[in-house]
Amino acid sequence: MVVMRELRAAARARTHISGSVLTAFAVTGEPCLIQNISPRGASVVFREGFAIPRRFNLVIGRDRHAQQALKIWRNGNVAGVKFLEFQPNAPEVLLG
Repeated sequence: MVVMRELRAAARARTHISGSVLTAFAVTGEPCLIQNISPRGASVVFREGFAIPRRFNLVIGRDRHAQQALKIWRNGNVAGVKFLEFQPNAPEVLLG
């Protein structure tokens, strides 16, 4: 039996928030889906074949709040990201 150890610094809230990825080289944002979020990071689903950058701005939800993100892990088209700036009011404000 394999036991997975939780490495997250904060619990995440399940969501289904639309977002987009902006990089220094992009003219437009790449759509994505934020499937869970915490004050310190998120799990993000991208379209198949999208080359997920190591660092990017994650634009979250209707209010278009941008958060600098660092890719920590990837499994297929899903990536776990760490926010480079702590968001003490997430997910409440970010879910807005």
